[in-house]
Amino acid sequence: MHASEVAGALAAIAIAVGVGAWLEQRRRDLYVARVARGLELGWTVELDDEGTRWLVREGRTGDGPFRVARERWARIDH
Repeated sequence: MHASEVAGALAAIAIAVGVGAWLEQRRRDLYVARVARGLELGWTVELDDEGTRWLVREGRTGDGPFRVARERWARIDH
């Protein structure tokens, strides 16, 4: 392979990785927006004391009506 072919292949790979990363970030942002609007069951968005938003997963544990487990799943703010 010539140097120009290698450079072209590396550039194509870099572009593909960049586009893939952008698509994944966009998908996550849309999902968080759905959670914030209450369209995804079992998930909420919460604000901590420092002002950081968190994606929180909610689930029931045990058989009591008030046994709800809440777990911070992911930090939303970058």
